[in-house]
Amino acid sequence: SLGLFGIIGLFAWFVFVIGRNFWRGKNWAMIAVIVVSILSIISAISAVFDISQALKDYIVLDVISGLISLIILLYLITNKEAKSYFVK
Repeated sequence: SLGLFGIIGLFAWFVFVIGRNFWRGKNWAMIAVIVVSILSIISAISAVFDISQALKDYIVLDVISGLISLIILLYLITNKEAKSYFVK
């Protein structure tokens, strides 16, 4: 339906804008990536403790996604070169 395509299009536009400005070194984009990484980590942790049988098939994917988000988060917070790149 048109509403679904609108939501997908809005999400794609949001990801494009964040990614483009992240690549350009904008500080607000780094903050957005950090927030999304934190939300992904929280989602992965909650998926591990979810007892629903329907979601147990995706636990491995959730854990992998959470670990990747954790690596990105730690890199952006602790790496001096990354910090200096995003001062613009």
